Amino acid sequence: MSASYQLTRDSCTSFVLKFSSISMFSEYAPCLLGFEGRRGNRTPNIRGIVVHEHNADLLREASVEVHNKALEDENESRRRATYENWTKLIFAALTKDRLEREYG
Repeated sequence: MSASYQLTRDSCTSFVLKFSSISMFSEYAPCLLGFEGRRGNRTPNIRGIVVHEHNADLLREASVEVHNKALEDENESRRRATYENWTKLIFAALTKDRLEREYG
């Protein structure tokens, strides 16, 4: 008899956990929490994953690492975007100044 451990989180963390599980090659199954819908149109509510108990701690550590890496990548992309915006602003100010000197 195998024991299982249910990891349920919001959809973003669920994606991170699933990605971590796939990258670690550990077995997992999607977690069906019930059905949603109205007027007879029922759709499954799948959130989180179910993993074997001995893989739960490893998967949590891996998901924290993946989440931290994603935050670092997001901060880096924001830094690059900020640098590009400042570069555009400086070039626009220099162009405006040059045009005023030449034609103004």
